[in-house]
Amino acid sequence: MPVHFGKDASKYLIELHEKLEIAKNYAALHAEHEQNRYVAHYNLRSRDKHFEVGEQVLILRPDSTSSHMFSKWTGPGTVVQVRSPYSYIVEIDGVRRHSHANHLRKFHVRVESVVCDSLIEDLESKIVNTCAVVYENDADFGHLSVVPSTLTPPSHFELPSKKIDPATINHLNPEQQTELLALLDTYRECFSDIPGFTNAITRTITLTSDSKPRRLHAYRISEKLKPEVDRQIQEMLRNGIIRPSQSPQASPLVCVLKGKGGCDGVRLAIVYRYVNRFTQPDAYVLPDLSSVFQRVGRSCLISVADCKSGYYQLAMKEEDKWLTAFFCL
Repeated sequence: MPVHFGKDASKYLIELHEKLEIAKNYAALHAEHEQNRYVAHYNLRSRDKHFEVGEQVLILRPDSTSSHMFSKWTGPGTVVQVRSPYSYIVEIDGVRRHSHANHLRKFHVRVESVVCDSLIEDLESKIVNTCAVVYENDADFGHLSVVPSTLTPPSHFELPSKKIDPATINHLNPEQQTELLALLDTYRECFSDIPGFTNAITRTITLTSDSKPRRLHAYRISEKLKPEVDRQIQEMLRNGIIRPSQSPQASPLVCVLKGKGGCDGVRLAIVYRYVNRFTQPDAYVLPDLSSVFQRVGRSCLISVADCKSGYYQLAMKEEDKWLTAFFCL
């Protein structure tokens, strides 16, 4: 028997064509959206790089002593020819190599001495180019764990209810607002400006068998920043966050300038790249986000806890504390 579509064949084909066109437009729209999201994610830290003849650069080359999967920066070399906007001829030790811009980076000469005009009082004039100073958007050091710039409590204790902007809780009715503010003031010790401490868990650092203690070279701190660095270190000593150490392993300290030109202050950070190189990573399994959304999707109230300098509230295993030692000049 012939197939019966419940309608005229020509009308059925027209409707089918319209539905396929809708599906095609829907797929194209979502494909473009996902492609833009993919590009935005993987180009998040990409920068358009160009070099000029005579400029000194570093070249990313495969490490001949290890697997071909590993590479290292060598140089400095000098750009001797620009073949195209992203193709360059670089000379290193008399040998010329053809390299793409993705395998090149600008070579910054380390400054061994600085000149500071003491008559100029703005902050930007006090920041000097030393290797111990980095900015928040710098990625060369990787992730840096920073020290909070203010650890001491204010001269007068302010109740948590006084710190909340009323506009942030205007979605609650007056009775709920009163109950929330009363609850915050009841447990006001939980909202101290000094980091707390928990021994519920203890962090450990598991090293590989080929690790060796090493005291790395210190990064020189600007004379203008040393008073602030000393102040923050003394604060951490008073609050028990750090202690004097004679560890054979020592990592250098750097200053992270907050805001444009350091206008928002200075944070301290430790470069643990050497320790991380010989640290066995934790096999931590991330929770399934869809399951998390299903559990909290029907909730009417969702609270978020932001611990004050939470990194410093966790206990480190006593046998592993020597690996976290740092120093500065």
